[in-house]
Amino acid sequence: MTNKGQRIEWIDAAKGACILAVILYHFNIFIYQGVHEGHAIATVWNIGISALKPLRMPLFFLISGYLASTGITRRSWGRIRTKKIASLLWVYVLWSVIYWAAVSHLLPANPWHDSSFDAGLTLPLLLERMLTANISLWYLYALVLYFVLAKALRSAVLAIGLGALANIAMYFVIDPENWGMRSLIGYFVFFALGAYAKDIITTHYSAFNLKRFVVTTALTLGGLATASRFSALTAPGVEMLLGLVMVSTVIDLFALACRHINMEYLCMIGRQTLPIYVMHRLMLRFISPYVPETVNVFLLAVEPIIATVAVAAACLFIYHALLRIRGGRALFTMPHTLRRVAYRSGVLRPV
Repeated sequence: MTNKGQRIEWIDAAKGACILAVILYHFNIFIYQGVHEGHAIATVWNIGISALKPLRMPLFFLISGYLASTGITRRSWGRIRTKKIASLLWVYVLWSVIYWAAVSHLLPANPWHDSSFDAGLTLPLLLERMLTANISLWYLYALVLYFVLAKALRSAVLAIGLGALANIAMYFVIDPENWGMRSLIGYFVFFALGAYAKDIITTHYSAFNLKRFVVTTALTLGGLATASRFSALTAPGVEMLLGLVMVSTVIDLFALACRHINMEYLCMIGRQTLPIYVMHRLMLRFISPYVPETVNVFLLAVEPIIATVAVAAACLFIYHALLRIRGGRALFTMPHTLRRVAYRSGVLRPV
């Protein structure tokens, strides 16, 4: 069901699950697999987390598009330039510099993962990576570009169609090693769907639908098994189609869960994804030298869950501590002083 503002109940819970899935993914590749390389339990975790690839960011971007729909379809350029684009760009640039300074000069090297990608990172190289989305905070950059492109196209058919074509075309023109540009190009279709299909999502996904859930679950399992069997996940369009089916399945799953389970804590996390997103990689880098090798089977099995929850909790603790410090809020939204300068110069418009 929805509230007066037509905000679907599962939105915050799904956002919370998405950011936890992002932390889990990064903990797995940057720490867990290195610590427990070759162990059967670590292999199972890696397979399971890899299976979520067609879902993790597509669901995140679809929800982002859904929440941005009003701004894209109904509000003026001046208003979204001030409230959305400028603020996101500020956070993206600020935290990219913070991340560069921390990994280059403050934090110890990660003993469980090759850190050569961040080694010798100069400011010009940082700028280049920021412009090409080849940086850990690329999601914020993508949101800015998606806002602009979706609003400029002003058409559901054009936006969604262009997104689908771009997703397929990238397999032929973008080097697989260029993960940032591939992500930037490939996920626009999901943002466009969320932005331009908001009414459809609100109407058809505000409540659990058993028949749809059964069909999409079967398609998800069959699709994942087939893609794995024939190594087809990297074939053009396959991951996008799997993503669409998996997103539908998980939306229904959250709609069902919200009817029967108290999702208060997950929703709380979902309403605060920005600070978790910008800080979690730094937190993982900080703890990496201190993650112990364990032979206890139970601890090894639950370690990714414990680490994911602990990192999210630590990020939120730091976030709320920073908010109590004068100027701390400027780390997560454009500061008022900078806004006033932008207003006076005509770059931004007061809203």
